[in-house]
This record gives sequence, structure tokens and C-alpha cells, in this order.
Amino acid sequence: RLITATQIYRDVALQLRMKSGNLELPQLRLAGERGVLLDLKGALENVATRPKGSLSGVVAAATAAELSDLALLLGVPEGLRPDDRLVRAAAPLRLAGALTFGARAASSRDLTLAGEVNGTNLKFSGRLDGATAGWRSGAAEVVATIDAPDARKLTALLSDNAELGADKTAPGQLLIKAKGVPAEGLSSVLTLAAGDLAVDFHGLLTVGEQANSIAGDLRLKAADAERLAMLAGLAPPLRLTGIPLEGSLKLTADAKAVMLERLLLNVAGTQVRGAIALSRAGERRQVDARLDLGEISVRSMLAPLLDQRLAAITGAAEAALAGRQSPWPDEPFDLGALAGIDGHVVLAVGRLALTDGVGLKDARVDVGLNGGKIKVDAIEGAALGGRGRIAFRLDSVSGGAELNGSFTLADGRLEALASLASGAKAGTGGRIKAELSFAGRGANPRNLLSALQGQGRAQVDGKLAGLWPGAISLATEQVLKSDPERLRSVLKEALRQGLVAGRLALPEEVALEIADGQLHSKPIVVDSGNERATGSAALNLLTFMFESEWRLEQAPGRDTALGNKAALPAVLVSYRGPVASLDKVEPIVNTEALERELAVRKMEHDVEQ
Repeated sequence: RLITATQIYRDVALQLRMKSGNLELPQLRLAGERGVLLDLKGALENVATRPKGSLSGVVAAATAAELSDLALLLGVPEGLRPDDRLVRAAAPLRLAGALTFGARAASSRDLTLAGEVNGTNLKFSGRLDGATAGWRSGAAEVVATIDAPDARKLTALLSDNAELGADKTAPGQLLIKAKGVPAEGLSSVLTLAAGDLAVDFHGLLTVGEQANSIAGDLRLKAADAERLAMLAGLAPPLRLTGIPLEGSLKLTADAKAVMLERLLLNVAGTQVRGAIALSRAGERRQVDARLDLGEISVRSMLAPLLDQRLAAITGAAEAALAGRQSPWPDEPFDLGALAGIDGHVVLAVGRLALTDGVGLKDARVDVGLNGGKIKVDAIEGAALGGRGRIAFRLDSVSGGAELNGSFTLADGRLEALASLASGAKAGTGGRIKAELSFAGRGANPRNLLSALQGQGRAQVDGKLAGLWPGAISLATEQVLKSDPERLRSVLKEALRQGLVAGRLALPEEVALEIADGQLHSKPIVVDSGNERATGSAALNLLTFMFESEWRLEQAPGRDTALGNKAALPAVLVSYRGPVASLDKVEPIVNTEALERELAVRKMEHDVEQ
């Protein structure tokens, strides 16, 4: 029985002869409770100086502890030993092989291995020309292939995340080639094909005494980028579930940092360029990213902040019921994955989309991360002919997240507003700027938007078309001249033309409020003597439906047929529709009270005539 620090070997057999510095090893056998762990034989000349000869045999380990102990017993140099993660992933293991000393040069060592490693088939060939103590400074060449009927077993050897998730079992293959001087840099090739995941690396691997480093070009392809993030040790916090990815980058990595440069990726149809730097400071991770994106949605940007376990189900159900997904998910906030990350991320986005047809163009997103707290210094871009800017802070609180922020619009143009009715766009013009502050908390983004509270103001210097109160007198004149039986049709047509015949001058300042999931104006009153318009506008922040209702009034002019009569009933004009397609929304004009009054006055007018 042989007892080591971690193992007890109950079946030990050793036949060894040492004579004149030469070693003969007819048998070395170690067995534990689960069977043979080591069966070795061979012969070496000049063991202490320049060993020449070979050893061959079988190595087996059912557990990670057995494998680690065997590496110590066999005297495997520390730099060549697998780390703890790889040891855990490689067990159970059974390999047969041979180690040849001095066959090509006095200090050469050639190792061949073949067998099973945790359900995969391994073939390995390694040639080292450096001595045992200085192997890093000698020439080396390594070729290894691993074939797996289940690709998840293969990726488990490469990642801390055990067997990377996959929807179905698929075969996998890994090829590694390296040639050169380890301390100066091994010219290396790695190709991985694991189901729908493909990785191709060409570069240099440097094996130092304290740590290793790698630099080269990397090509990636994955139907589910979450698997790549897990393979790189970035998930969590980087959540990319279900997102296809393909492209290339320059990779530089050592024990302290990983640099991803010259990114040229296609992520779910969006082009991504730029650089990402990742490092560790104790238990914390540091990230610094500068990325250019063609387009990204707010929903996609929120994904890393949410519990994604039910995202696919809820998103699909929502799309089936409503016809499209809301920009505000109802998956709960989960900022815990960001608690160990500090950093700075800057995105330049061609279009930041809120929903279909609504978003910021040429947007810039500046985000700071610190201890699970998210500070967005700016989300800004082209909006309403000017520049819109949002800044906020998102903190984790009991039951969800808390948001505090502000919005400003500078140099906006009323002309950029979608027309509220056919023909209205041409007549609308002027300048607008706005500012808002807001706060709220919720269990998920949708709840948070529903609970958001805020106040602000818009400063306006302009006029709106399609809401001119003078249309009432124009329509009245037409009705009084028409056949009584055509009163309604004449009134409708005359109002339609009259509403866009003039423009409504807006007040210099309009108060704004956020409540109940809506951004709405306080009542707007425009009074110009005998013309008066009272109305309001609201935007539903959850659905991006726009609503506006106006009450238009006009007293008859003194020089008109009804100049000596009381004021006419008001005309009610309302607009409702998706904000992205307001140019297609027709006004709903309510003239019932005016029709009744004009019918009476028409008869009176005819009698008087």
C-alpha cells in the first residue's frame, strides 16, 4: 500500500534496477479502488545527465484528484501540468503512450499519447528539444486532435462553464498545432468545430516561467453567441442567448488582460467594429470598450440587465398576441452579474431603435459600470431635426431597479414632426427645445416605465397646421350658401379644407409631465380674440401610441351673416395612431353640436332672406 497526500494506492508493484546511472523499469504499477491508474515500463541510459531511452505504458484516472496526484508522482514539470479547471474537465481519463528521450538530440523528449478523455478521443504528439529544466528555451512542436461524438464534452475541456449548452447533441473536433521556441513564441493554429460553433485561431503562443500569453487573428462563427461568451469566460455577465455571430478580430491575452482589437463582426445582422479590453483586479473585472454598431434596439441593450431564463418564452408569446415585441421587456431586472464589473463602454450607433420607425440616428451611448451600478452619461443622437440626449443612473434595489435621469432636446424643428394629417406637414414649422427630469422604480423595464414620474417643459417658437380655428367661420359661410339637405357633407368638406388653410401659433412654453406610463402636455390654450384653441398631446411610452385632442372655437365675425349671433359650438379634433406613422393618421372631427346649431341658423338665415 502506498499513501500520498491525497490518495491511497492499494495495489503497488515496482521492479526497478539502477546500475552505473542506467535505469531499467520492467514494471511500475499503481492501482486504486477503481482499477489500474498507472502501468509503466521501459529503460533509460544516463538518467541523471543525458537520459536516452523510452518509457511506455497506460495512465488512467477516474477523478480529478487521482489525475492531479499522478502528475505529481510522475514528476511532470509544473509548466506542463494541466491547471485545476482542466484537471476537473479531463476526468475520467485513460491514455496509452510512450515518452522517448534523446532520440533526435541529446536533450530531446518525444511524447505520444492516445486514448479517451472524458468521453472524447485524444491523439497527441509532442517534441521538446530543451532539457527538463530549460524546455521553454528549446525548440518544440506539438500536434493534438480531439474528436468527440458529443461536442459539449469537447467544449467542457476549453471552458470554465462545464459542458456549454446546446440544443442538441452534435459531434465536435479540435485541432491544435504549435511549433517554435516556447519562451520566444510558438507559431500556433487552433481550429474548433463543435456543433454550430466554429473557432479558427492563427498566432503566437508564448510560454513564460510565470505566465503564458497569446496573440493572433481569430475567426468566429456561432448560431448562439452565448456559447462563445461562456467559452471566453464572459457569461455571465455577457448575455448573448440566441444571438447569431460571425466575424474576425485580433486577440491578445495574458494572465492579466485580454484585448480584442480590429473587431469585424456580424451580430444578428448588425455590423460591429471596434475594440474591447478586459482585465482583472483581484476578484473584480475591468472592461473598456469602444464599439461602432450599425443598428441596435433598446430591447437588445437591456438584455444584459435582465434575467433571461424566460425571455424566449415571454418574447414569443408577446409577439404572437400583439403582433410585435414591446421595446420594454417584462423579464425581471438582474444586475447581480454586473456587481463584479467596473468599466467604461462607448457605443457609436448608426440607429438606436426604440420600436419600428422610432429611434435615434447617429447615436452615441456612454456607459459607466461600477459595483453593479450603471451610470449612463449620455445616450444622444439626431431627433426631431435636432439633438436628443438622455442621461440616467440605474441602481439595484429590493424588488428590482431604480432609475433617475433627464432628457433634453436642443435645436429641434417642428417640421421634423410627422404630419398630423394629410397636407399638414407642409404648413407646420418652427423651433422647439425641451427638458425633462424623471425617476421611478420597478421589477422589470415595463413596470418601471409604468411607474415613471417626471416633469419638464418645452419651449416653442412655431406654428401648427391642421388646427386652425378660423376653419369654423369658413365652413359656416359655405353651409349658409348650400342646400340644407347637403349640410353635413358641405360642412365636413369645408372643415377639412379650412383646418389646413391657416396655422395655429403655439404658446412660447408648454408644461410637460410623465405619469402612468405617458408623456403628456399640460393643457395648451391659444387665444387670439375671436379664435380659441384648447388641447393637449400625449405619448404612451409603453406602446408609442400618440394621442392629441383639441377644442376649436370661433365667434362669428361682425361682418358675416351670423355676426349678430351667439358664438358657435366648438369643433372637436382628435388624432390617434402609432407615432412612427402619424403621417398616415387622419383627424377625427366631431361636428355634431355645430351641425345642429347650423341647421337651426340655416333655417333662420333663409327666413330672414
